[in-house]
Amino acid sequence: MTAPLVTIGVLSFNRLRYLRALLESGRECVDYPSVQWLVVDGGSVEPGLREYLDTHDLLDDVAYVESGRLADLMTTMVERTRGEYLLMLPDRVQFIVRGPWLADLVEVCHDHARVGHVCFDVQRSRTLRHHFGEAYLRVRGRRLGLPFVRRPCRRYRTSSGREFLGYGRTAPGVNTGGISFNRTDIWHRLGGWTTTMGDGGLTNDAGLGAETEMLDRYRRSGLRLERFLMRVPVVAALVTDPRGTAAKIRLGNRRYGRYLAPPNGRTYYRIYDEREALERFGKRYPAPSFEEMVEPLGFELPIDEHGNLRKVSVIDESEPYELVAS
Repeated sequence: MTAPLVTIGVLSFNRLRYLRALLESGRECVDYPSVQWLVVDGGSVEPGLREYLDTHDLLDDVAYVESGRLADLMTTMVERTRGEYLLMLPDRVQFIVRGPWLADLVEVCHDHARVGHVCFDVQRSRTLRHHFGEAYLRVRGRRLGLPFVRRPCRRYRTSSGREFLGYGRTAPGVNTGGISFNRTDIWHRLGGWTTTMGDGGLTNDAGLGAETEMLDRYRRSGLRLERFLMRVPVVAALVTDPRGTAAKIRLGNRRYGRYLAPPNGRTYYRIYDEREALERFGKRYPAPSFEEMVEPLGFELPIDEHGNLRKVSVIDESEPYELVAS
């Protein structure tokens, strides 16, 4: 059977160092015969970024959206997608597994109509415990844990042996933000993203309400999809700030968080061969956590005293930032 076309779409905005690591790791890690590489940029002004995109030999298509709004970038990405499947990524991640894993993502969506979004990025240990930890009952609106009872979940296995676990009702069937993998026709059915908030001030919501509005639209759509977890993930978010925040861009040209260049000049994290990744982490349940799988090259992850990856999302006027200037 001819391999279905997959579009790997990257949302780019003023983070050239991260974008370069993403694309170069993608060149090394994606082993699949039918890919459209697409970058949609939000009118970046960081020196060298447009020149990098305009001359990159990996890319099949580049689109520039001068509004810079995340909603407009994601809508443009779906419009420019030629693939039957869309793997959407923000520019702040890196591929960490090399091999033919993309065929497994395609197969699980193709063979099981109920599969919506497939989570293929490494999750923090706290997140995994929240979704796949102990079973519980809801009594009069209260969540009561059932100690030593693992939450049951649906399991799908592909022809290569890779396993995927269903989230059940702990998460919606689509992921309306920047990291997602699903059939492109799902986005066509739901329509484009729409902002619901003004952008006149500093906000921690890069989508300006667009992701929440899309999630509400999904709930009203009649689609009954389930999110699934790839048990050995292949992508990791770039965390180079000691507080655990990304190099967030707000108000057009403010970059918050430590914007570290890759210490080895190319990528931020170690890249595993798929066979080694499966041997080392394939028995972790439900999946290896970020803290145990991600190996930074030349710097340290922000791990707290309990062994958990720090995550700070709040940005306010008191936070230090640097200006992105052309």
